[in-house]
Amino acid sequence: MRRLLRDKVSKVYLSKDGTWTPHFSLAKEFQNTPSLIQVATGCAHRNLEMVLMMEDTPSDFDVVLALSRTLSNVPHAAPVRRSRPARKSRVDSWENLTER
Repeated sequence: MRRLLRDKVSKVYLSKDGTWTPHFSLAKEFQNTPSLIQVATGCAHRNLEMVLMMEDTPSDFDVVLALSRTLSNVPHAAPVRRSRPARKSRVDSWENLTER
């Protein structure tokens, strides 16, 4: 699977030398998603998407994920869920439950 970074509007790919190219064959392939996100964070382009190519050439099986930017200027693919603090239980232990 190839991981590529593409501009949503112009459909140009980030190339191996850091420029933008319309040719997917010259596009930089990322080894993993975190490295792609790290590069996307530093890009001047605002409308980026991650393209997951299942074959060597574009096909109907490719997956395209839009990378949006939050107010902190960090791209993300999905909203970040924050964990809630643990609720304090009225029952401290099984022994306390059975004593009542």
